[in-house]
Amino acid sequence: MSVNVDDVLIIGGGVVGLSIALELAECNLTVRVIDRARVGQEASWAGAGMIPPGEIHFENESYRKMARLSSQMWPAISEKIRERTGIDNEYHTCGAVIVTSSSSQREAEQQAWKKQGIQTEQLAARDCERFQVAPSVCEDGAYFLAEQSQTRNPRHLSALKQACLLQGVSITEHQSARLIETRAGKLTAVITDAGRYQANQFVLAAGAWSKEFEQSLRLSLPVFPVRGQIVLLKTEGQIKQIIEQKKRYLVPRRDGRLLIGATEEHVGFIRQNTACAVRDLIQFATGLAPSLSEAAVEKCWVGFRPGSPDKLPILGRLEPWENGFIATSQYRAGLSLSPVTGRLMRQLILNETPEIPLDDFSSNRFS
Repeated sequence: MSVNVDDVLIIGGGVVGLSIALELAECNLTVRVIDRARVGQEASWAGAGMIPPGEIHFENESYRKMARLSSQMWPAISEKIRERTGIDNEYHTCGAVIVTSSSSQREAEQQAWKKQGIQTEQLAARDCERFQVAPSVCEDGAYFLAEQSQTRNPRHLSALKQACLLQGVSITEHQSARLIETRAGKLTAVITDAGRYQANQFVLAAGAWSKEFEQSLRLSLPVFPVRGQIVLLKTEGQIKQIIEQKKRYLVPRRDGRLLIGATEEHVGFIRQNTACAVRDLIQFATGLAPSLSEAAVEKCWVGFRPGSPDKLPILGRLEPWENGFIATSQYRAGLSLSPVTGRLMRQLILNETPEIPLDDFSSNRFS
């Protein structure tokens, strides 16, 4: 099967691929997204939807600028797709209780937020009732991050997909890209198990599956899946703010449901919840908020984050291919960084200078 030549073909229909597609389609480019399953059903769907106001755990300046700008973009993007599609992604600023291991760690984190212009509030034991947490949580190692926001992943992905379709994006689902054809320093076509698709420019946004294209691209792409397990509780809605401790969290939804996440497991693409992980997540949740002990367990699921050796994104031109681009390996931040990623990739593909330098995220850094 042969098709018309699209301006841009995007491999991968997660939140990153769809965000790039919408940005490009709004510039009147013809865009096609190809996905191995249904778009937006992997890591983008599985996560908890947390959107921090900035970044304090990576010292890379470009990454911190991306996180801050992306957070600032979320309100307008959420409103835009709601107006176009009628789908409310439930974006809102809910705040977060951040639990640290010591007063010195708390002070260091609060100072790091302050340097980015983001205010925090030190918490004391008397604040436990305010946030419906155990008194020990707020004793001396916790602070409140008022600017923390969230969105509801499945609803955001549904809205984003619909917005793309309304903008004329062609979405090809349930077709696995098997091979990327090349000729004379350029990418020429993508071969799937059902057809051949040509384009003038190509974007690899295949998340944890990006490594599958190493051979046809003749590149090193050390992207690997990091399994995360999540438990969903049905609660009385007593918790209103996110509660976060190290890499685990509680994320309350407006309808009373609450997400407990998430594990970090290097087990490949084994798609199953484990009794040990589910038990540990529930114990973590009830330790922070004892009132959750009577909540009903609604369901559990897993997702596969795209990891890289340095945990930073692979973002920019896909060297040495003249018309190739890559946007993958966002690790735990694919959803939160999707607005800024879409904008920066649109600028790059249209041969503009990205407003944030992408040199530190080059795919060549692993060669």
